[in-house]
Amino acid sequence: MSDFKFTCPYCQQSLEAPQDMLGTVIDCPSCNKRIQIPKPHPRGMSKIKCLFGNHQWEGCKCMSCGQVRDSQHLWSKCKCALCGKVRAVKESEHDWSGCKCSLCGETRDWGHEWGDAKCLKCGARLSTSETAKRWAQRLADAKDYASLAAYMLVYNFQSPDGVDLCNAKHSCAKEVLVKAGTDAIDAILEQIPKADGSNDYELAQILVKIGDVRAVPLLKRLDDTDKWSAYGCRSDITEFVNKFPQFHGPVEKVSCAVCGKVRLVTETRQCEDKRFCIETCWRKRGHVIRHGIGTGCPHYQEGVCVIGERDTGLCSLQEGNYRSSCNVYALHPA
Repeated sequence: MSDFKFTCPYCQQSLEAPQDMLGTVIDCPSCNKRIQIPKPHPRGMSKIKCLFGNHQWEGCKCMSCGQVRDSQHLWSKCKCALCGKVRAVKESEHDWSGCKCSLCGETRDWGHEWGDAKCLKCGARLSTSETAKRWAQRLADAKDYASLAAYMLVYNFQSPDGVDLCNAKHSCAKEVLVKAGTDAIDAILEQIPKADGSNDYELAQILVKIGDVRAVPLLKRLDDTDKWSAYGCRSDITEFVNKFPQFHGPVEKVSCAVCGKVRLVTETRQCEDKRFCIETCWRKRGHVIRHGIGTGCPHYQEGVCVIGERDTGLCSLQEGNYRSSCNVYALHPA
């Protein structure tokens, strides 16, 4: 007589057993779970008997019609090997695979297999701070300081990660780069010139904290342009570069957007993407830029409209609110 073929209900391994073992309980040779070798369902009149309560019980399950009763289960830890019913058991009685029981699917709060933001087994999500820490640590382990430095240039309001996660990643990236010290210098120096605007000031702060003289030429050149004048870290950067005058190098020269004279960058100031002679042409920059929100107006000096009413925001030349729509220069060119 040929062997009976069946499948383990747990690991789906195809198995065979002799006919005289049908209905007996064995340990699956593949996953070691307790299983019962099924019996072929009786056909014909035997199923009709079940309608009158004459079931053919094997433990908790009728082998004729498949009905289940709530007794004589064949428990394999938290799950019945016959009918698949799950019961509440102590944590130690589950068949844990990391954070998830392979039998009933229950989860626990440890043994996770974390991806970037969630457990790959149970789907539990990490907090924002933990997500950022794991992201930064993974890059630190790979010594991928370039990616950490590049992320420091991402504005939080533009990041696909969202503001909160982006801020958390910035904090973790900064911590890793400072800890890496001189190993991260080259990666940081490579990223700073790629900055859009002044969003590289945190990288400049990191270079100051590391204190490597290789950063002095670049920091000196950017400090001369007043790039970080609006940030509190400016004084720290200036103090650092002035400790090493031997590494300053030549001062950059630029052309004034009004008079065209070539001057040292320290003798000019920047407005938008142009530079102007501080002593002679800074007040004339409106003639070149024609900006609609203040900076192009000859009456807009040092960040303040000198002819507007500060309390009401009304322009005394009655050309609108000088804080948002002043166009004095466009209507009254000097």
